[in-house]
Amino acid sequence: MTLADALIGWEDTHRRAQLNVSNIADTRDLSTCLAQSDGFVDTRRTILGSPTYKF
Repeated sequence: MTLADALIGWEDTHRRAQLNVSNIADTRDLSTCLAQSDGFVDTRRTILGSPTYKF
């Protein structure tokens, strides 16, 4: 299964904005399976925005 992430950003002299998206399609999959049959589900879609002002 393919997971896709994206990043877009903008910056000028004093301001910066950034948007990060992980697992764009919000696919569900097991990321790790151990010998004891324990499985861990991948992280769901995550969106993080970051506005910054530089003094």
